[in-house]
Order: sequence, then structure tokens, then C-alpha cells
Amino acid sequence: YTQVRVEANPNFLIETGARVEKVSHLPQHTNYQIGLTIFEDTKLEWVTGYRAPSAAQKYGLFQNAELEPETSRTYSLTQNFSWEGQGEVSITLFETSFDDYIETRSLGMGVLQYQNTSKVKTRGVESTANFIVNSEDRIQLAYSYQEPWDQVRHEVLRRRPRVSGSARFFHTVENWRWMLEGTGVGNRYDFFG
Repeated sequence: YTQVRVEANPNFLIETGARVEKVSHLPQHTNYQIGLTIFEDTKLEWVTGYRAPSAAQKYGLFQNAELEPETSRTYSLTQNFSWEGQGEVSITLFETSFDDYIETRSLGMGVLQYQNTSKVKTRGVESTANFIVNSEDRIQLAYSYQEPWDQVRHEVLRRRPRVSGSARFFHTVENWRWMLEGTGVGNRYDFFG
């Protein structure tokens, strides 16, 4: 992974990056990232992604040796808000487009198989909040909402919940850090027909 950061002034930062992915049985692939941060709290970003099918997806229980790697492009806008010594909140709006998205599909009669869906798009919002309670305690909250859409079949993407969230409580005593966490995931569409 290579990254270049250029800070023209304290209110303007440009970041670019590239990562070369090499999976033994597939051609080499390069992912890119470009980010622009203004006034330290607002960030625009464009990122490409690559996910090779796993050995289990190609040769396991729902195998498909013909699976292609999944690629993606994400555009995002993040706004951070901070309160001196009290905490911070971050909100991100995003849109991700996938090509050759890997998912489980029914072949009928209860037989499932991993398959590529040529075009998938998901849009949503992610938010996190960190609050400092005192010198030993901190609370972290996270929430996300997304609308995953299969652009070929014109339906909601299977096995992707629209909402998810978590709450964490951190407590520190000397060199020990304790965490209590609760997570939640909304309904997801799992029907195979």
C-alpha cells in the first residue's frame, strides 16, 4: 500500500493511495483511494475495492468454480463534530456500486450456489458517537442504515440488513480496559425462491 498526503494549509488536505492485490489464481488488481479534507472536519472520498472469491465459495458447500472477483467503487462524504474534552460525532453519507457482487442464490429444490450479480448499488448513512464520561469511562454508539439494491433483478439485495447498531461502554482501571458491548441488526431479506 502506498499513500501520499499533501497538506496545502491547515484547512486543506489531499490524500491519495494505491494498493496492489495479488491472489494466487487471479490476475493482479490495483485499488485506489482519493480523499479531500477541508477545515479538518469535512472529508470527501472516492475508493475502489476488490474481493476475490474465497476457496469455500469456489469449492465448498455452495461451490461455483466460475466465480469472478467482486469490485466496487465508493463515494462518501463525512462530517465530524467534536466537543473539547467531551466527545465527538461523525456522520458519513455513502454510495457504493458493485460489479460481479458475490451472493448466495437458489438453484431450486433447496440447492444453493454462490453466484455473481453483475450490478449492485447500496446507499446509506453511518454514524458514530464517542462520549467521555470521566477519566475512566467512555461510551461509543454506532448506527448505520443502507438501501442495498440488485440493479439486475430490481429487488432488495438478500442477506443485507438495512439497519444495524451497537453500543459500547469502556472502563479503564490502571493497565486494564474493560468493555461491555451490545449490538443489533435489523430484519434482512433471506428468501430463496
